[in-house]
Amino acid sequence: MDLASLKTLVESKWNSWDIRGWGGFVLKEKLKKMKKESKAWKELLFGKIDLSIKKYEEIHNLDLFDDVFGLEEDEAARRSALMQDLSMDLKWKDDIIFQKSRAKWLAEGNCNSKLFHYFINKRNKNNEINDLWINDKWIDSVSA
Repeated sequence: MDLASLKTLVESKWNSWDIRGWGGFVLKEKLKKMKKESKAWKELLFGKIDLSIKKYEEIHNLDLFDDVFGLEEDEAARRSALMQDLSMDLKWKDDIIFQKSRAKWLAEGNCNSKLFHYFINKRNKNNEINDLWINDKWIDSVSA
């Protein structure tokens, strides 16, 4: 399954639903149903990432076996394949977390708290130059 299968799914489901009403209502209802279908498609394609990561306990078992007895060629190949799959699953999980955080940031906006503003103002105050020592005297204002 890939994105082409998603396109096929969307086209077939969209055309199969017979919803009556004015255009805005029909669109809203179809989008709600499509959201459910796309989530099911995503789980079918990617599986539940957290559950799939747990299945890699076999890597740990192979590592323990390797420490004691050493791995044969087929076991080493199996471990290598599992490591590649684990790496891909972890990358997908990172991408999903990043997308969720970006969506949350877009929905909620940039919440700069009172504490954040306190530290920014304090830094600006500390970086402010009030006086300069020039020719053995303090200059505290701009003079022409």
